[in-house]
Amino acid sequence: MEIDKKHPIVGTFKYYRNAISIGDAVETTLTLKFRGVEAALLDEMISSGLFNTKSEAIRSAIVKYGLDLGLLKRKKLWADIRRHPPRKVSASRLKKDLERIEDET
Repeated sequence: MEIDKKHPIVGTFKYYRNAISIGDAVETTLTLKFRGVEAALLDEMISSGLFNTKSEAIRSAIVKYGLDLGLLKRKKLWADIRRHPPRKVSASRLKKDLERIEDET
C-alpha cells in the first residue's frame, strides 16, 4: 500500500511520517474500550458475520478511513490485494463451512 504524502493530514504527523510504511514490518498493539453505540456496532459486525473478529473489523475500518481521507490510494490497495494468491478451499470444505454457518443461524 502507498500513502498519499501530499494529503494535508499527513503533514501534521511529521513524527509518524517516517514510521508509517505500509507493507513493511511496522506493528502496533492497542487496548481499546468501546461503550454504547460503538460497542453495539462492533458486536453487530461480528454477529452478522461481516467480520470474524473485532480486531479484523477495526483494521478494516482504519483502512476504509485511510481511503476516505485520501491517505491510501484505492488502485494501489487493490493491486496489493490482488498480488496475494487466493486461498484454496476445496468444494467439500466449502460445503462443510456453509452448512456450519447455516446451522448457527
